[in-house]
Amino acid sequence: MRKFLVVGCGGSGGSTLAFMMDQLKSELAAHGVDSIPAGWQFVHVDVPTAPDTDIAGIGTVFQQGGDYIGTGPASGSYSILDNALSQTLNQASALGEIGTWAPREPERIHTPIHSGAGQMRAVGRMITLSKTNEVRSGLERAFQRLNLVETNTEMASLNVPGMGDFHQADPPMVLVVSSMAGGAGASMALDVCRLLSLIPGVTPSMIGVFMVAADAFDGLPPAARGGVRANALAMLGEIVAAQTTAAAGHDTATLSALGQKNGLQPGLPFARVFPVGRFAGVSRTMFGDGSQNTLYRGLGRGLAALMLSGKASGDFIAYDLTNNSTDKPALRDTFGWGASSENLAWGAFGFASLSMGRDRYSEYAAQRLARTAVDRLRLGHMQPGSTASSIDQVNALADSQWSNICRAMELPVPSGVVINQNDVQAWFSASAFTREDAARISNSITDEQIVPYIPQAGGVPASQWLGGLRQRLHERKPALTNVAVEAAYHWGYGYKDHLLARFTTVVEDSISQFGLPYARIVVDRIEALIKEQLLGTLETMAAYGVPPVAAIPQQFETEIAMMKVIANGQAVIDRLVDMLRGQTSNLLQLQVGKTMSTVLSAFASEVVGPMREALSESLTILDQAQAARPTAVGLANVATNQYSAWPSDDNLSVPARFDVADNEILITESKTFSTQYENDIVEAGSAGAGQRGFKEGQWLVVGQSIRGLWPVAGGDLAPGGLMEQLTSWQPAEFNRDPLTAKPLTPSRASFHVHVAPAELLYRARKFVARKNESFDKFCSLSLREYVRGTDARPSEIPERQRDVIAKFNETLNRAVPLISVNREVVQQLHTDDVKYRFKFSSVPFGELDEVSAALFSKIAENDDIAEETAAILAQAMTSEDKVQRIDIFGSYRNYSPLVFDSVLAPVAQQWAGTSLPERKSFWSQRRSRPLAASLPMGDEERQALVSGWFVAQITGRLRLPEPPYTSAVEVWDEENKRWSQFPNPLLTPPSQFLAKSYDWLPAVLESYLLAVANTHQTPVLSSMRPYNLLRSIYDGSIEEPASGLFEISAVDDLAQWIARGQTKSGMAGRVPELTANSTMEERYENTAKWLTSIRDLAGVHFMEPEYLGAPGGGSFSKIQNRKAASATPLFRDIAPDIFASLGILLEHLEIAYKRALSGPESGPDSMSLPDLGAF
Repeated sequence: MRKFLVVGCGGSGGSTLAFMMDQLKSELAAHGVDSIPAGWQFVHVDVPTAPDTDIAGIGTVFQQGGDYIGTGPASGSYSILDNALSQTLNQASALGEIGTWAPREPERIHTPIHSGAGQMRAVGRMITLSKTNEVRSGLERAFQRLNLVETNTEMASLNVPGMGDFHQADPPMVLVVSSMAGGAGASMALDVCRLLSLIPGVTPSMIGVFMVAADAFDGLPPAARGGVRANALAMLGEIVAAQTTAAAGHDTATLSALGQKNGLQPGLPFARVFPVGRFAGVSRTMFGDGSQNTLYRGLGRGLAALMLSGKASGDFIAYDLTNNSTDKPALRDTFGWGASSENLAWGAFGFASLSMGRDRYSEYAAQRLARTAVDRLRLGHMQPGSTASSIDQVNALADSQWSNICRAMELPVPSGVVINQNDVQAWFSASAFTREDAARISNSITDEQIVPYIPQAGGVPASQWLGGLRQRLHERKPALTNVAVEAAYHWGYGYKDHLLARFTTVVEDSISQFGLPYARIVVDRIEALIKEQLLGTLETMAAYGVPPVAAIPQQFETEIAMMKVIANGQAVIDRLVDMLRGQTSNLLQLQVGKTMSTVLSAFASEVVGPMREALSESLTILDQAQAARPTAVGLANVATNQYSAWPSDDNLSVPARFDVADNEILITESKTFSTQYENDIVEAGSAGAGQRGFKEGQWLVVGQSIRGLWPVAGGDLAPGGLMEQLTSWQPAEFNRDPLTAKPLTPSRASFHVHVAPAELLYRARKFVARKNESFDKFCSLSLREYVRGTDARPSEIPERQRDVIAKFNETLNRAVPLISVNREVVQQLHTDDVKYRFKFSSVPFGELDEVSAALFSKIAENDDIAEETAAILAQAMTSEDKVQRIDIFGSYRNYSPLVFDSVLAPVAQQWAGTSLPERKSFWSQRRSRPLAASLPMGDEERQALVSGWFVAQITGRLRLPEPPYTSAVEVWDEENKRWSQFPNPLLTPPSQFLAKSYDWLPAVLESYLLAVANTHQTPVLSSMRPYNLLRSIYDGSIEEPASGLFEISAVDDLAQWIARGQTKSGMAGRVPELTANSTMEERYENTAKWLTSIRDLAGVHFMEPEYLGAPGGGSFSKIQNRKAASATPLFRDIAPDIFASLGILLEHLEIAYKRALSGPESGPDSMSLPDLGAF
């Protein structure tokens, strides 16, 4: 596991990063990580003041937690920006750095630059240069966050399978994603890399640049992609110039002039480029539907997988980012002459995965279950096919359930339409306060408060005993009454809690069975029952008056009075006690009735009301959720709390977001989700599969999910959580705890019904995740278990194995690099055939001989797969049981930029199909650097071409067109004895030459890009021949400049020409004042004079004083204002090359002259050391 800084440039970069972040969130969430760790920073840099790459379903980089840096101004025109930037550059004497490529007429650029660069790379780079401080600061802030103590702590604490251990000392990897073909991203990417290299801690050798090729935009209408291919051509040149370090001088000078000096290094700004195109592999298979978003998503998935795997990122650094010793470097005689083959090679990146796919099904099932729960909560009272109104239907349902509700509440069940007093009395004595309870409590009170105080009756005169009894009962009446009242208080204190518990249970049952509107009607009816019927009846019963208590019953007194002496005293007392107990019971029932009336009255106002409010609020929340328009949902991360995005029972087609990227192969495809869901619901809703149908099973399961209560045999307990009582209910009448006497504060109850979409989805996920139940058994199956058929019949196993083998092979095919190559060009440049190289995560088929052998066989059968892939697969084989996904990363060996036809073919196609009048706009505002920094070659090759240009003119091997300049510039091909044409027309045609005839050479050099673009035309690489010939006229050495014992070829050719005056082509040279009769001395002197005059022109008029020893001081020596910059000819860009090259060429000319004087066959001058031959 390592830290990453990921930077997206322009729209393509921002879109790819958004897909990456979405994928990472999805992968991390599966392991309990709810956000992207701070050790992975994402920054989107683009021109618009606010990000405009809002991808449906996932949002922008900024919305997902990344940073956004807008380089465009909030207001103002391009000309204002251009003027401000030009002044800044001029203050640093660097205005010449933009002279030949920045818009010549800034006032004619009308693109609204606050929203983009209008596909003009020159405009886009000027915008970026105007905000270098902001871009660097933003990048630096993000990088600094990688090094915080908190970040390292978080990274070390992550425990995600496959990520590996975190090592704080490992340098962060930087990934830059951009387009080659846009106006903004394609112009800023290289500057972003340079600015990144200024940040302390950023190592250019750890920067990988992913470039989306021009063919990615082929799906757009022609009008929308007018400049993309030309932009890609310009970007190709600037990328290679950066790789060869030819661009370092310009980049360093420009950024330094803008204040970016500290830490600026003139070397490579990145390690390697990885082009990405619409077509994959050598067979040019279109990736998915070929659309931009499909490509961005596929690339984003691959880069996310790279970040998530410590092994994959380590392999990427070892085999792809750095040079691989097993790669065959390209022959550099055609392209890259003099440059380092290690630096020049481009990489390739492909990715695909094979997985069970059941994590997506698990979320699908939970969301569908949650949606059904919402529908029941809102509309569960509605009967399919009924034409009655919603109110009528909910009332009818309540009518049908009313007796059940009353019994569940332990309230009186009406014998008719309305409860009568008999119903209440019967209920009171049979249910609310039963006769048994009344007798038990009253007996206890009587026995405690009265019985001990009854005088002995045996042998006592009756009149005397009655008098004493009357006195004793009178004395005990207050105490008995108080104890009875306290007993009623104690009963009421418990009854209120019992009533509340029954009420919440009834409401929860009502919600889960028939929904919120039904539950609200139930609550209303309970309230009406209490207020309109029970309370009135109880008050009537209480109005009967206080019954006699602790009083001698009249009949008993009469009977006793008739006695003179009481003989059977205990029997008399027992009879009296029974009567007194009855009195106490009547008193107790009266007090309990009053207490019940008090409890019910408080209950109606302090409990029922708040419950109704809670139900209404919950229903409002669900109605709002149902009406809400879906926003960013997620593609890789399909989890969402949005009801409108959830799959529905009414639409069995699986939402598109559950489909996978085109480089994701699933064993369980999304089209099977609906059927599997119904099967799992049937099993979950039945004691055994098939006992209930889907509808019956669903009715049970949805109710369990709403309440969060279901049977469990093991694993996590059911979460519950439907109803929460926020505050306790304490009626004012109960101001103390009867058991502890602790004072109580009156409080009104309040409730929260947890049925928000997120809460319902949480409980649905818990239901789906029940261990060893139907959903879990299906979702937790691993690849190895699937192949072994642990859940299948033996007859099904062979088919499963065939399925996995076929899909593994399909995954290999999808993992080929996301860029196509030309096989013939690969063969010619690398002297080898195209080879795919694959790397694998754990492949859990070890010891499953039939399956593993078939996989190795598939690899062996494909001649395009590198031999080492089999060994890599063998190392990845494992017997792990719980692996559910295999990641495969594909690449080629590192290849020359010339092999990638997704990069070159679209450009060649458009240039060939563009009419002459349209070719001006084709190249207008595409180049965003001077020639030296925009040609796909190194300094040595460019300077050899410059020297070859003049040697060819001297020796009659270069032919310039005559007016009207419609023919091509030509160079003599001695081997084939014919003239070879440079591109015609040129990217900058003669009509746009500002230095008149001086601009032929820079224009021909600039059109080297066209030769590169046409390298795949038959015969391949032939378009490069004119430039190869021109360079070899000066230096015919293979792959790199002559050195040591080897001499440049120009010396001998010049000596031959000086000595004889003859040319190989038969055409006279272009040196002025020479004729067929000129002498050797005249040929030498006039040539030296001609070369000196051209060198002086370059050194005086086009170079700053003292640069390379040039005198300077001429017309374009120092560019001191924007007007002069706009008038700067192309010639100024190569003036330093001309000045330096011609200085050396004059020395060679002198050597050639001396050799000619000695005889043209004399060969190189003698060395100062003795010639002892080879040894």
